[in-house]
Amino acid sequence: MKDDKRQIIEKVTIIGGTHGNEYIGPYFIGKAEQVGVYQDNALEVATLLANPQAFVQARRFIDQDLNRSFSPRILSGTQDSYEYQRAREIARHFSQNDTAQHFLVDLHSTTANMGITLIASNNEPLNLHTGAYVQKKTS
Repeated sequence: MKDDKRQIIEKVTIIGGTHGNEYIGPYFIGKAEQVGVYQDNALEVATLLANPQAFVQARRFIDQDLNRSFSPRILSGTQDSYEYQRAREIARHFSQNDTAQHFLVDLHSTTANMGITLIASNNEPLNLHTGAYVQKKTS
């Protein structure tokens, strides 16, 4: 995708509940699905509750932080902790689909007074433009 002059996004997945004690993501996903806000878009939008067991238990995680469970060692391993298994399931799901035109948004919340914070996985132009757009719309 780095060599493309124009990046085309065909699918967006909104992820919530990576940390089970962060409610904004799951709440947003539930409301969006209830209202059907993404039904008539030209762009395909999917949602994913990343850590359902931790969310049900209102705990940050069951065994260890899901965010830190996507390393190559863990993804290729056989460790049986809940988050390691869940990370492998999520990775398999995304590897089975063409992710070249897939944009992921992972919603988190915090009790820290830091306002809206965007973290991009790299400095690809699309990520930077998306961040600038969100910043402009929320300021």
